Amino acid sequence: MATRHRVFIPHKECGASDGGCFEHGKCLMKCQPRLPQVDANVQLAAALRLLSVFVKHEKLHGLSVPGSSLRNAVSEAEALIRNNTR
Repeated sequence: MATRHRVFIPHKECGASDGGCFEHGKCLMKCQPRLPQVDANVQLAAALRLLSVFVKHEKLHGLSVPGSSLRNAVSEAEALIRNNTR
């Protein structure tokens, strides 16, 4: 007969990188979404809109160095904006 153990699986939103959540078997940073889904979608849409302003500004003024982590983040943000604003 198999014994059952509770296993902690972090949420996709988990921001902990030190493994403390695994040691304690629970979320330590309250990474779970705290908004109802409808409100979270509204906030996400606003965040994408604000991110698009930053991306446009970065393209105009070229503040990041090609290959830098900021440039890579801007490229990833551009893809997110492109995929979610059509």
